Amino acid sequence: NTTQDPSRMGAIVDKNFTSTIPFEWSGGLPIINVKIAGKTYKFLFDTAAPTTIPSALAKELQLKTVGKGRKLDRSLYKLPLLKVGDIGFKDYVVFVDDFKSKFPISCLGFDGIFGYNTMKDMKIKVDYQNQKITFSDKEIPHIEYIPVDIKFNYRYGPLVRLDFPFGNADFQIDTGKNANIQLGNPSVIPMMQKQGFSFREIRGIASSSIGGNNNHTQREYLAKDFSLDSKIKIKSFPIEVDNSGAFLIGNGFLKHFDLIIDFPAQKVYFKAIKQGVIDEGFNDTFGLTPFWDKNKGLFVSAITDKTPAKEANLKIGQKIISFNGKETSAMSQDDFCKLLLKYSNINKQKMLDISVKSNNGESKKIILKK
Repeated sequence: NTTQDPSRMGAIVDKNFTSTIPFEWSGGLPIINVKIAGKTYKFLFDTAAPTTIPSALAKELQLKTVGKGRKLDRSLYKLPLLKVGDIGFKDYVVFVDDFKSKFPISCLGFDGIFGYNTMKDMKIKVDYQNQKITFSDKEIPHIEYIPVDIKFNYRYGPLVRLDFPFGNADFQIDTGKNANIQLGNPSVIPMMQKQGFSFREIRGIASSSIGGNNNHTQREYLAKDFSLDSKIKIKSFPIEVDNSGAFLIGNGFLKHFDLIIDFPAQKVYFKAIKQGVIDEGFNDTFGLTPFWDKNKGLFVSAITDKTPAKEANLKIGQKIISFNGKETSAMSQDDFCKLLLKYSNINKQKMLDISVKSNNGESKKIILKK
């Protein structure tokens, strides 16, 4: 319901360019610097979302609306100029959102999103190992890479097909997701059960996204013998199954490759960082997801089956009074953000020391061991 097709709006100022910029990790997500009206902002590099800016900036620049967006049902604006490295992007459509006011997304510290509608005229290489992204309108060498067809449209961005023993479906290539592979349709559960795939359940609020907290039970299946477009064989890899409706391939899977997305040619090229077929088990985790609320403080937000947290009989909603040996009674939102950003490193430990309040109000010390 836009006045004109947003995917056809905008143009790159430069020609015959190749520009490589660094990115930094924040909570497992790639963050890049962009310049708008002479100021530098931190943007999430997200191949599965439209380009988005803060509302204060839209107001400051006196941007005019050009219609409504179907993806988030919000107003669309035309941005005169955005720069990434040496490249200028003129008159591309942007959404408006204020991520810094949305907790816990605010913990990640980005101002906006550099999204797929701004990438659509380029070839982009994502070098996960060296934390670099290359943008070009020229051919990026892809010798020894495996080519896979993509579908691209304004609503979803680039889509690739995953082929399972029981069928196939299109999934978004999502650099804005720090998870592995998400399949948001629980109707596949009987088929996965029939294949004999092992699973574990995650109960409670296990993750957050731009749309809010994901408060639902999900299962994580260890899928076997499937492929990416029948070209890249995967022996074993965890798949999150829930009722979100999202079909996403996140950084947990993508970081196994050097990745080149050729939007104009509708191709994506994969080159495995390590030799051999991908063969991974469940993530090695304590199985405890902590969350913070200004009234509750730190508490148990979600529990994963078949993990140390489940074996220790931790309960969703239990107040955590010490975490990793540190008292949490004075924990602020900023303190929780720091904990959240380093939680993946905490999960690499072999032991986690916490104390929780039991049903009778007494404190109980628990040592989680892997």
